[in-house]
Amino acid sequence: MFNLDKFDIRNAQSWVNMPELGKGARIRVKPATEANPNWYNEMLALATERQAAATGQVTGEDVARNRDQDVQTYPRFVITGWENLKADPEGEPSGIDEDGNVIFNRGACAKLCALMAAKAPHLFDRIRDHASSPSKFYPKDEVLPPDGD
Repeated sequence: MFNLDKFDIRNAQSWVNMPELGKGARIRVKPATEANPNWYNEMLALATERQAAATGQVTGEDVARNRDQDVQTYPRFVITGWENLKADPEGEPSGIDEDGNVIFNRGACAKLCALMAAKAPHLFDRIRDHASSPSKFYPKDEVLPPDGD
């Protein structure tokens, strides 16, 4: 009767455009939703810790703590690769391909997430917003414009 299989995003990945990090730069992510059980279980454990320390009001410190936790979990469970991320010309030469792009690995990913959170949190938040939106992982022909039928 109802076929919702096309909206099953458990194995889906999606690209987040990040032109600030290089021409054609983009980061590949898995959903940061319950469709990604590894991330979801880690998030639930961390949320339990946050709840125990909660004062009943959300503070700026709570928001920062949440971002810091995502900095730890995204390289392990959400970000799966990237393309065209340019290396800092004055940075360390290891982990750079012949075109001057940083080669993806978990260590480089963790470093990038930490740097974005510290120096340009809006860039890291773009990745978080994208990864937490299930519709970003739907097949392209299934995404309707906001006023679509």
